[in-house]
Amino acid sequence: MKPMVLGLAGRKGSGKSTLGKAIAEELGWPYAGFGAYVRSIAAKRGLPQSLDALQRLGAALLEEDCAKLCADCLVYSGWRPGQSVVVEGVRHVEAVDELRALAAPGRFMLIFIAVPEDELLTRLPEKGIMDADTLRKFEAHSTEVDVKSKLKAVADRVVNGTRPVSDLLHEITAYVWSMGA
Repeated sequence: MKPMVLGLAGRKGSGKSTLGKAIAEELGWPYAGFGAYVRSIAAKRGLPQSLDALQRLGAALLEEDCAKLCADCLVYSGWRPGQSVVVEGVRHVEAVDELRALAAPGRFMLIFIAVPEDELLTRLPEKGIMDADTLRKFEAHSTEVDVKSKLKAVADRVVNGTRPVSDLLHEITAYVWSMGA
């Protein structure tokens, strides 16, 4: 079995973390999350954990060194080169390129979790986004632009995030195995 870095992308509230953890557990792979990694850096630096502050920090880390951000996020999860891993929260096309390089000579695969806006709005109040205007403001930030406009187009597979996690887990793990992981 070739090692694989399996990336998950999708809008806030699409279920990336829930699905990513389930896939990692099912496959016995480490789980990495860009959001968790950025929150850990914010905590170390004594920065606030608000959505706005975390977006600013994530953008700064990406701008400083995208390759380092991607590698550090994976290492934070316990991943080592040559090992398979699930990483959720892929937010930029540049990160896709860096994760592909980190996966080599293994494979990188990106899954995009699509969820309609009306469904997202029912899921997001617990994450501090209470209405469509707040969601639009949040998604206008540089850390979210590629999620809405580019990542779905470069994904290896797009799944319907309104389906039960168990169904998505089965679909994605079957796809991963079919690709030689």
